[in-house]
Amino acid sequence: MPSQTELPDTLARRVQFLRHQLDITSSALARKANVSAQLIEDIEGGLVMFLAPSIRQQIARALRVKSFVLEEVEKRPAVVDQTAESILSGEDAETLLERILESPDRTFLCPNCGSRLRIRVFERRDLEDNPVTALKVTCPRCLFRLEKD
Repeated sequence: MPSQTELPDTLARRVQFLRHQLDITSSALARKANVSAQLIEDIEGGLVMFLAPSIRQQIARALRVKSFVLEEVEKRPAVVDQTAESILSGEDAETLLERILESPDRTFLCPNCGSRLRIRVFERRDLEDNPVTALKVTCPRCLFRLEKD
């Protein structure tokens, strides 16, 4: 195996390089890593530049490398570890939450990257047994997050 300095410097090229070293196809890598073939194609095509830790471990294991070999060339989205309020103004975040609560089955797009948002609505009860609606909104692509309790 080549040293760290000899490996390509982007996630796309590194995954492709390591896959070629093992002489396997992208679909075979997907099967070994237990991920979709589309994900491997998106990684190698440069569309996915940041991996969730569990996905990174699965792909690294399938490529027979440590996960840091992939992580060191990932490009983290600018919004990682930021809440929606730091990206949207408080008023914009509140407006988005209200629109989602009005029609949670409608498709909403992420204000950062344009991907479809995942919306989960929870009906809960407070200490006095009054109904309370909680809402969690996340983006699977850029890690945008918004919550309302």
